[in-house]
Amino acid sequence: MRWLSKQYDQVIGTDISSHVIDKAHELCQEIDNATFYVNEADSLPAEVLPSSIDMVYVFTVFQHIPREYTLGLLRKIQEVLSDNGVVVFNLVSCINENKNDGIAETEWAIGYSESQAQDLLAKAGLQLQKMTKWSGPESSASWLWLAASKKV
Repeated sequence: MRWLSKQYDQVIGTDISSHVIDKAHELCQEIDNATFYVNEADSLPAEVLPSSIDMVYVFTVFQHIPREYTLGLLRKIQEVLSDNGVVVFNLVSCINENKNDGIAETEWAIGYSESQAQDLLAKAGLQLQKMTKWSGPESSASWLWLAASKKV
């Protein structure tokens, strides 16, 4: 948030946990151009208006929620992006690419193949700008990093 607040006139942080948002308020109280909202798992805060956002950054969220929520959130992100806006996010890859949930009370790891990621973007009305795959030697899992914009 600190870095983003120096790059943009206004920055917005959202999370489904009120505890996380309270902690964000505490840690970022000196940032004058930051606003934080609690949102539902399948939506963005109502205060985020259509076509009002230049950049959305989603870090390590979509592996933890069912695919339909991921698609729904990406559709809402597409709605709030400005015409030149971009969304950057990551997806787990090379594991659990056919799962849609996990064991209760555990950290889910819903994975996406490269083709599933591209299909997800198309269904959300987003156009792929760049996809990068990253993996480390210690795991069979990889990360897909994607940058996408509104379809023109």
